Amino acid sequence: MKYEFEVLAALVQFKYVNTKVIVNSTGISERKVQSVLKDLHSNLGICIKKRRENNSFYLFIESWGAFETGSSIIERLYKLDLAKAKARRISSKHQRKRKLLSLSDKIEYSNSVKLKNYNESLRLEGISSKKPDLSANKKQLQDKRNELLKYYAKRAQLVNA
Repeated sequence: MKYEFEVLAALVQFKYVNTKVIVNSTGISERKVQSVLKDLHSNLGICIKKRRENNSFYLFIESWGAFETGSSIIERLYKLDLAKAKARRISSKHQRKRKLLSLSDKIEYSNSVKLKNYNESLRLEGISSKKPDLSANKKQLQDKRNELLKYYAKRAQLVNA
C-alpha cells in the first residue's frame, strides 16, 4: 500500500486522468502505476474503468468497492499534496545515488550490509552474536595478533617435528 493512496489521489484530483498524468503528477513509474491499478481492483474492489473521449482514453472510478461510497476517502485524497509526494520520492532517489559515489563508500556500504545480513541470519537461527569491541586500541589488537601468530607457529613446529 505504498503507492495506492497517491494513485487514487491523482485519479480523484484530476478531471481527465490517464497513466501519463498519474506518472507525471506522482513520480511513480508507468509500470508501477499499471500494477497499482490492478491491485486496487483485485485487493480493494475499486472498479476503475477507461472512458474514451476526444480520441483519448481516460480513467475514472466507477465504484469504490471496500470504501462503499468513497466519500470519507475522497476528502483525504483531495488533501494529499501530490507535488510534495513527488518531490520527496525524487529527493530520496537522489540521496541514495549520491551516497555511494566513491569506491570506498561502496565497499563500506557493502561490508555493513554483509554484517547486518550475517547478524540477522544468526538471530533467525537462534544464535546471539556478540558485536566486536572496537574500543580496544590498535596496540592491544596488534599484541593479540602477535600472540596468536606465535601460538600457531609453535603448534606448526610441533606437528612437523
